[in-house]
Amino acid sequence: MRLVCLSISFEKNDLARRGKFALQGHDQTRLCNYFIDHGATEALCLSTCNRVETYLVFPKKFSGDCTAIYADYLQIDKNHFCECLDLYPDAKALEHLFALACGARSLVVGETEILGQLKQAYAVAVAENLTGKILNRTFQRAFSVAKQIRTGTDIGRYRVSVANTTVEAALDNLKKYDAPVITVWGTGTVGRAVLQALADNGYSKGIILTRNPAKFYAAPKGWRIEDSHNFKEKILSSDFLFTCTGAPHPVLHPSDLTGLNNPLYIYDIAVPRDTSPDLAGIEKIHLFDMDTLAKLISQNRSTRQSIKEEILPILADEAQKFWRCLNAAIHEKCLADWRVDAHELLETEMDSLCNEWPDMPEEIREKFHAMANKLMHRMLHWPSQSLQRAIRDGLPCADFFTDFDK
Repeated sequence: MRLVCLSISFEKNDLARRGKFALQGHDQTRLCNYFIDHGATEALCLSTCNRVETYLVFPKKFSGDCTAIYADYLQIDKNHFCECLDLYPDAKALEHLFALACGARSLVVGETEILGQLKQAYAVAVAENLTGKILNRTFQRAFSVAKQIRTGTDIGRYRVSVANTTVEAALDNLKKYDAPVITVWGTGTVGRAVLQALADNGYSKGIILTRNPAKFYAAPKGWRIEDSHNFKEKILSSDFLFTCTGAPHPVLHPSDLTGLNNPLYIYDIAVPRDTSPDLAGIEKIHLFDMDTLAKLISQNRSTRQSIKEEILPILADEAQKFWRCLNAAIHEKCLADWRVDAHELLETEMDSLCNEWPDMPEEIREKFHAMANKLMHRMLHWPSQSLQRAIRDGLPCADFFTDFDK
């Protein structure tokens, strides 16, 4: 068994490049199925504003190149793609996942949104029958480790998110207004987090733009739900716009803001971005996107960074222990299957021999079977015990089992 994580994140890629790789829900499932069609036995994909993560399980006999498969799916040059990608194999994949789940690999160290996004991606993969015993156990363990880290270390004291950080970055400008007109465009997980962050800072009044007003949950007190198809009028009358739709392309262009009379602060925290880059050059528009916010975040991250450095060795140790347990469980299953195969082979040979001597007395036949089974048990006992000890000690035993990949 081989576990692989392919990661495209903010650590290597700017906003424009991340936007090219971002996947919607159905695209994530399609990518997983593509990998399964090309040799993977399990697959799970997560796409957020800061990363695209793909977790894959391959059989030991797999000899393909998962990076090439990914590049073929995206129809891009593999060499160029490798510059954007981080590949984590086996225990390193576990270590990366554990760090991701507890917020240690996030743009904002310690943020909590990523854990919910991982759980949602896992639920989708399970519903689509894309996961099996390996990824199921792996992600359940990741959620457990995340809880352990958040409750047992200081990272839990700094529960921040991209939404919180965005609102914090906007506070200096918000405080310039006695009663700022605020619009939040997008009603997904991030949009709701922005609404909560605004409320936590005393801003509980404004407009919520959504494609399906009738399907949206009850609006928080003070907020008015509007159809986003008529967004121009609402935005032109706003002082602040927080945009976080799930659109695959920009939804706001310079032509949409013709006639703007007042300064407009736009905080675009969508990936792919919701706003055209051309907006940045227009007078009265102050545009902040994920790259801009990343610079603001990096100016005040020393405390959370020190906590991250403290927990990384803990996560590495947890990953190594779980990797040994995962392989031990697989090897023990192979050992049990090996014993079953040996006994089935014995029975087949015994039946063949008995068929050649149809007149064999039943008493002799039973003694013959008993003797053969006793010899088989004695012959298997020493190698079985030796392999069992080796498995428990974490030694590589897979090559002993010819049917390991079944």
